[in-house]
Amino acid sequence: MKKRLTAERRNEIAQLLLKNGNMKASSLAEHFGVSTETIRKDLIYLESQGIAQKSYGGAIASSELLLERPIAQKEMERMEIKTAIAERAASMIPRNGVIFLDAGSTTYALARLLRLREDLTVFTNSIMVLNILSDSANQVYALGG
Repeated sequence: MKKRLTAERRNEIAQLLLKNGNMKASSLAEHFGVSTETIRKDLIYLESQGIAQKSYGGAIASSELLLERPIAQKEMERMEIKTAIAERAASMIPRNGVIFLDAGSTTYALARLLRLREDLTVFTNSIMVLNILSDSANQVYALGG
């Protein structure tokens, strides 16, 4: 088995935890071809990042990651930061620009600012972004998914 960088291994462990809900350290060690001590250190790191919760012999995915919080709740969190990001992003969009806006509370904050523009072509897969931009003078296209 090809050796991975520590960051790559930790990223894949996080993905496995999210997919499976939990993993045993011995299974992870075998999967990655490393010692259980190395996996234990990885799990300690992932726990410090809020991604995993260590348990005896392995880890479980952090319950916060398994449950998606409602967008209305996320929209109200860190509003100053989201507004600052949205303002900076809006200033970078050129006149007659074409952009894609994904779903999310920060892109929703950007969409609120872009509603005031009249020169953009916007593609989005977000119903919220679509709703806020639908009555603007911009060209707005909804994508499936």
